[in-house]
Amino acid sequence: MAGRESLPPYHIREQEAAVLLGPVVQELAMLETRLAHYAERILMSEADRAAIGEARSVLARTLAEVTRIAARSSEK
Repeated sequence: MAGRESLPPYHIREQEAAVLLGPVVQELAMLETRLAHYAERILMSEADRAAIGEARSVLARTLAEVTRIAARSSEK
């Protein structure tokens, strides 16, 4: 991140990745749920439904990976 050295820290205490990733995991889960709702409840073409399904799959994989990273970070 360019210029990071000149920015003051938000917190005095060092923060943990597992704590910071918690809200990210929650948001990813919410987005994945939203896409599931769209696929199940919204009228759309099959091509659009496939695109929504593909995006949902990407989010599900990302959610699983970030959850894994957060869990690993909390084990230290």
